Amino acid sequence: MVYFIDSNIIIENSELNKLPLYYMHFINSMGVIVIITDALLWKPKRIPFLVSYIPCCMFISIYIAYLEITNSLNDYIELPNSDILSILYRFLYYLLLWLIITIFNIFSYGLIRLLHLKKKTANELLTTSS
Repeated sequence: MVYFIDSNIIIENSELNKLPLYYMHFINSMGVIVIITDALLWKPKRIPFLVSYIPCCMFISIYIAYLEITNSLNDYIELPNSDILSILYRFLYYLLLWLIITIFNIFSYGLIRLLHLKKKTANELLTTSS
């Protein structure tokens, strides 16, 4: 997301031009495809939603604290244009980050639950309907 807002924030353009832009997006997208394929093939164990969500929340909280401490101590801004905009901008950014993480957690939890649904045989369907 930061790259699309201002590609010069992360590294210089000369570094970014070493690889074509479509290649970098393709490589980043392949991670998602490989993870979903891995889940479909190996069917990971089901764990409660909160057990998987709490570590993600802790990680995001630590990351947000790191960003704010870095901003206040070094006058170094991690987010683009956040020195110009108010604290509301940063709050909305963090809220968006939480929302995206929550959506991905719900999606992955639902995918694993779907993989573990038992398929009913014809005999089971007949006995449950009568």
